[in-house]
Amino acid sequence: MTREGKGRAAFIILLAIVLLFGRSWSVQAAESKLFIVKGDLHCHSNFSVDSEVPVQQVIQESRLAGYDFIALTEHNTLRHLATDWSTPEMVVLSGYELTISPVAHVNVFGLRDFERKTAIYTEAEMAEYLDYLHKEGALLQLNHPNDVKYYSRFGYDYNIDFLEIANGNWRADDRKTLQDYQELLCQGRKLVATGGTDAHRNYKVRKVYNCVLVAEKTEKAILEGLAAGRNYVTVAANGPVISLQCGDTLMGGTVTYQEGQTVNIRIDNLMPGTIIKVYTSNGLKINQVYNAMDYSPYVKDVSTKGIKFCRVELWFDQENICAYSNPIYIQ
Repeated sequence: MTREGKGRAAFIILLAIVLLFGRSWSVQAAESKLFIVKGDLHCHSNFSVDSEVPVQQVIQESRLAGYDFIALTEHNTLRHLATDWSTPEMVVLSGYELTISPVAHVNVFGLRDFERKTAIYTEAEMAEYLDYLHKEGALLQLNHPNDVKYYSRFGYDYNIDFLEIANGNWRADDRKTLQDYQELLCQGRKLVATGGTDAHRNYKVRKVYNCVLVAEKTEKAILEGLAAGRNYVTVAANGPVISLQCGDTLMGGTVTYQEGQTVNIRIDNLMPGTIIKVYTSNGLKINQVYNAMDYSPYVKDVSTKGIKFCRVELWFDQENICAYSNPIYIQ
């Protein structure tokens, strides 16, 4: 065999080795990466007194609406938690809505059995009960705090993990909550921004999608991703894809400031005309309209110098939200 022939044969053997083993390496690498699952953190079934829809129908129609997970957050009852309603296609998180009007509505995630308490009248009583739930291992979400009828009587003075900003169709009270969220972040609160449909009847048409970065599609991984703030919210299943990263730190994480450091923002699947707003602890940093007719990704680096956090909002126009992210924090 000639030298050229030997070289060609060696190349073919090497290529075969790469194809054989490289494929498995790439699969393993892909499996080790995070991926997005989409879910609704606030919906009801006929286990709640104000809904007549069976759980199986809720799950089926939620899947058709584009969800990978939902939380059944029934009003002041544990009956639905006796069963794990998850299917191969749909993860059903353990959820419960503590409905105390006009004190507050709070979603409880991660518990299936605990002491119920619905006679709560004061801020101190509420604080004591939420502390109990935390000690049991719950994650807590303050729901629709500025709703006209079901508002939070004591504002945001609760020991909570998540703040529900979008509640169903975008309304003026949701916008107020988003503005309050910016102020809370500036004050040093590290609350995870979430959303929920609060669906009681129509499960086919939904306008809130929590997009959570997870390592696997399980309840444990989803709750861990949410607790870490690896979540952004869109109003459509096929909405924008938001990525915030600073070095190896992802959305929801905290970095220590270094000279020359930046938060890398990337937004895919944007529609021309979408308004991009980037907020920091110093206020509105970027306010521009996306007009790339080739639908190329929006990419921007924001310096971390002099700021405590960086986050993104996307708007269809000045009144209607498209998506919002959790921040990256800088210390």
